[in-house]
Amino acid sequence: MRLHEWTITDAQGSRTRTQLTSLQPASGLASSLFQLRDPTRRPGRN
Repeated sequence: MRLHEWTITDAQGSRTRTQLTSLQPASGLASSLFQLRDPTRRPGRN
């Protein structure tokens, strides 16, 4: 599965379409770059 494009509609009803084109594979990227973290979570709290 690949994400190639998406459209966002803002509060005023305006739409913005984004397309990903001319992508090239990358190697050697750290897996930590793709780990999502909750910015509101503090260390030591669950």
